[in-house]
Formats: sequence, structure tokens, C-alpha cells
Amino acid sequence: MMVGVRRLSLLLLAAFAACSSPPREPWRQRTREGWIQGGIGGTRVESLTLDGGQPPFGVFPTLADSPALLGAFQWELAGQEVQAGLEIGFGLGVRRLQRFLQDDGTGGVDAVRAGFTSGDLFAGPWIGKEFKGGSRLYAGLGAALLHGTLERSSPASSSWEVDAEGWGTGLVARAGLEVAVRSGATLGLTVRWLEGEVDFGFQGPAQVEAWQLMLTASRGF
Repeated sequence: MMVGVRRLSLLLLAAFAACSSPPREPWRQRTREGWIQGGIGGTRVESLTLDGGQPPFGVFPTLADSPALLGAFQWELAGQEVQAGLEIGFGLGVRRLQRFLQDDGTGGVDAVRAGFTSGDLFAGPWIGKEFKGGSRLYAGLGAALLHGTLERSSPASSSWEVDAEGWGTGLVARAGLEVAVRSGATLGLTVRWLEGEVDFGFQGPAQVEAWQLMLTASRGF
């Protein structure tokens, strides 16, 4: 009987100690499977060159300040404070036509209007570091399926006319920093670098390099 009482007393003491011990810090409670993320920002096309054309007809200027959207899923496959996993998602750079002056090839200049829309589906590995308080730093690299539409026109010369769309492949690299705003939710910034080749059919393939800077919001799931 005494042995049973002693055992029960030990169990009660252990339970009391467990209940009275300080709770684990939220940032160490790894109950998530990953993150769902959305973003909005801008695209800057650093270079866009049609292989089928020679300068100045095959070269576009820097196209800046175009709106951009992002959506991504990040699955955590390993790690605690430092995580590693797989991410998939999409990026969209919305076309905004802009005007510029460009050498017309004869010593004069021509007023040209140009626009480019980029869309990509990407997948690849990512790594992240979570800090006390819920903030996180992450980076990823993946392959991308690219889609683009291209438009260029000039009222002075039909030789400037380009209106095409096409598909291609490329690479996407990105890194971001987010801070916790409430349990399981974060806000921050991400930078994406996109490069690849899009085949515009009779216009020929185009080499594309672009930056995207976005404000992001993420939620653990």
C-alpha cells in the first residue's frame, strides 16, 4: 500500500512540476509544415535582347517600375532553428508601356514605345533561419518555366514593330527577411533575380534578365 502511495505521490509531483515549469518559447515550437506567402512590388528589366535582331533593333532599354506579384509555398522538410525544404510558386511582372528615344540606325533618333510582361512558375530548394521572436531569413534557388509577351512600336517606322509572345526556361534566385507581426504571421521584403530565354517564334529567342523587389506577407501552416 505504501509503495503505491509513494508512486502516486511521485507521479503527482512530476505532473505539478511539469505544469509549473515555464512554457517553451513560441519560436522554438516547431508545429508548422511550412509557409504560404504572397507579395506585391515592382520589376526592373535589366536587359532584354532579341537574338534575331542587331542593335539598335534587337536591343531594348531598361524597363523600370513595372508592377509585380508573387505567390509561393515553402515546405519545411528538415531542421529546427535552421530549416531546409522545397518551394514552388509563381511570379508575374505586369506590362507597362513606356516611351523612349533610340538611335534609328541612320544617325537620327526615333520615339519608340515598348513593354514586356513576364510570368514564371518556379520550383527548387530553400533554406531559412528563424530567430527568437519569430523573425526569419530565407533564400532559395529554382528552375523556372517562363512566359513572356513583347511589344514595341514606333509611329515613324514599321521596322520597329514587335508584337509576340512565347515560352522558355530559366533560373530564379531569391532571398528575403520577414519579421513576426503576430503568432504564425510575418511581414517583410524579398528580392528576386530572374534570368532565362524566351522563344518568341519568328521574332527569335530573347535573353531576359530582371530584378523584382516585393513586400511580402507569410503565414505558417
